[in-house]
Amino acid sequence: MNHVHLKLLVTREMPYGKYQSRLIADLPGRYLTSSTVQALRLPR
Repeated sequence: MNHVHLKLLVTREMPYGKYQSRLIADLPGRYLTSSTVQALRLPR
């Protein structure tokens, strides 16, 4: 994980689902499945 990923975690909101409008950093770990991460299109 690099500084770009860290910045996205604390600035990007969840766009859909149960936790819509919450910051990614505030989501429970169990919610962040690989499909969720792919849907968020985080840069590699």
